[in-house]
Amino acid sequence: MKKLFCLVLVLCLLTGGALADVQATLNQKIATRTGPGTAYDQPGTFFINTWKNAAVRVLSKAEGSGVWWVQVEFTEAGKTYRAYTGAKRVNVNLDDVPLEAPIGAGSMIAAGNVAGRYGPGEQYAVMKDDVPWSVDVVVYAAENGYLLVDFFDPGMNKQRRAWVFGELAKVQWYGPQPAGSLAESTAGIADGSVFTWAEDGVSTCVVHHYGETGGFTVMDLNVAGHASLQYLVVIMEGRDHGAFYTTDGHGGEVWFSPDQVVVDAYLPAYGIAETMMFVR
Repeated sequence: MKKLFCLVLVLCLLTGGALADVQATLNQKIATRTGPGTAYDQPGTFFINTWKNAAVRVLSKAEGSGVWWVQVEFTEAGKTYRAYTGAKRVNVNLDDVPLEAPIGAGSMIAAGNVAGRYGPGEQYAVMKDDVPWSVDVVVYAAENGYLLVDFFDPGMNKQRRAWVFGELAKVQWYGPQPAGSLAESTAGIADGSVFTWAEDGVSTCVVHHYGETGGFTVMDLNVAGHASLQYLVVIMEGRDHGAFYTTDGHGGEVWFSPDQVVVDAYLPAYGIAETMMFVR
């Protein structure tokens, strides 16, 4: 098995929260936050002397700290940002702006701290402070392979929002997966297929999504009396086999067929070191 030096996003969201694209002018310079409220960190103040001639894209609205905030996109000094500012600073009818809502929540883990951006793409400015490698997050949007995550940063002692690239971080979701979060299966194993360990008739392997060669299969591994590992990412090294790793560096190899899944696992933290055949 080939060791990976970064973990990948377990579920690559295909759809995110609804965003508007309302063009608006300003009535003053805009002080900004990374999220809708004074508890969030501050990117800075923009259009200090040019606000009379400036325009922004208004994307969403949210209540925070007792007032309305809007998420706006703008470019200044050659850098593009998405940030939040008090709605009173923007000439916009809030009835035209959708109310944002979370689309999922989970625990995000990466191989190291992840660079955060002020938007979903390389054209957006990079944040000065990275996103911690292990943090609980609420996801508010998914776009262009990036996730907008809301989290508390203990190093800054601040609430933050940041866009992170999905291939650099792994999110293990709490509760049901967000709608539209999995691509349709293109393999013989249908999404949601359940296989049972022939030896005990209780332990299961659930395949959420079967990936192509070079892609990723997402599955649960539930071994009675030992472990319940959800949303394991299997890196597909061939059309019918791949490997997975847990955060302690251990893992296993997996072979797939329409009628069975064979898992050769070495997971000392869970007392598992054997080959398991899961069948329909």
